[in-house]
Amino acid sequence: MPMAMDGVWKMTEDGEFELQEPYATYLAEAKMMATYGWMKGLFQYLQDKCPYTEEQLMAEMERRVDEEGMTSMQILEEFVIEAVSGDLIPL
Repeated sequence: MPMAMDGVWKMTEDGEFELQEPYATYLAEAKMMATYGWMKGLFQYLQDKCPYTEEQLMAEMERRVDEEGMTSMQILEEFVIEAVSGDLIPL
């Protein structure tokens, strides 16, 4: 299946393909918006099932994402379990 990829990708000196502008920006913006929507939905869902506000949930998730040593899935699983059990942050 042919694809209209002219001008979308460029090969670097190292033989790697690099996404060209404006596609690189579009992709970065799309990922950011998808992440924002997903997290907003998660916080709204959890807010009804835990003693924390959406703002508290967001602040705690931001803090955890900045930590190292855990995968994204491990952070998410721990975050959700601690939120619904009331052990996420001191009340």
